[in-house]
Amino acid sequence: LFIIFIFVAYLIYNLAHPKKINWLMSLVDDNKRGGFTANKEIISLISGMTFSFLMGALIDYFREAGKIRTAFILTAVVIFGVMVCHTLTMVFAVEKEMPDIPRRNFKKTIGELIKNKNIIRVAIVFIAYYVSYYISIPFYGTYQINELGLSLTFISAIVMCGSISRILVSKFWGRYADKKSFARMIEKCFIFFGIAQACAVFAMPNTGKVMFALYYVFQGIAFGGISSALINLIFDYVTVEQWADSLAITQAIAGFTGFITTLLISPIVSLIQNNGNKIFGLTVYAQQFVSAIALAVSIAAVFYIRFIFIKNTDK
Repeated sequence: LFIIFIFVAYLIYNLAHPKKINWLMSLVDDNKRGGFTANKEIISLISGMTFSFLMGALIDYFREAGKIRTAFILTAVVIFGVMVCHTLTMVFAVEKEMPDIPRRNFKKTIGELIKNKNIIRVAIVFIAYYVSYYISIPFYGTYQINELGLSLTFISAIVMCGSISRILVSKFWGRYADKKSFARMIEKCFIFFGIAQACAVFAMPNTGKVMFALYYVFQGIAFGGISSALINLIFDYVTVEQWADSLAITQAIAGFTGFITTLLISPIVSLIQNNGNKIFGLTVYAQQFVSAIALAVSIAAVFYIRFIFIKNTDK
């Protein structure tokens, strides 16, 4: 029942999410979207880290006291309270008058979106990011603990360093996007994401601590702008009437691609691990191999954004 409820919750959430983003972002001045999304990112990260730390401490307290059921009940109450507050923020949000968009059938809408070259171009950027992300990151958890022998405390510390770097650069990315463009911003974010992946390529038992510390710092710099840039890229290259539908279809395609990517790469990871972490006689950990592929995808994305979006804008 719990799994069914979670599934239904995510289904409803993803049905409403594109419309909600479209509605709330329509309230922001087009020339200030970069600064706004940067502030939103900072508030989200700081409150998220604080909330997770406090809830973790609360659960640990009751678990040590042998009252784990009480911890779960309190967690459920907190989740319900947060949900009510979240809903109230939307109830009291200002509703801006949007263009009157006539109802269209599903097939016609999808057909129009697929024929729109700008949407296809933006969707390719989404896909590149999701492939680069899901081809490597899902395998790092076990790699850090098992092969590299990093402690959970150390991992938590370097993850926090990544979050701090993400907070520190968010304002810079916002100002940069408002001044230059979101296309230029996402190009730079992919460069830093590639640097992070290069660090993961060179992460081995004797270099793991340093390389993964650098990985999280550079990843934080990339993530400080990449999520908002992807969404705002749609707003820059698609008409207002197609914002919500374009966001929905690009996220759906990219999400499905990311899932398939992890599914397809998993047997290769297992094959390398079962072969004693060797490729053509060379000692190469499976996670190093997938990191190299992710790096190649990020490099390709940088060139794609440069020649498809930035070069055309410069003309």
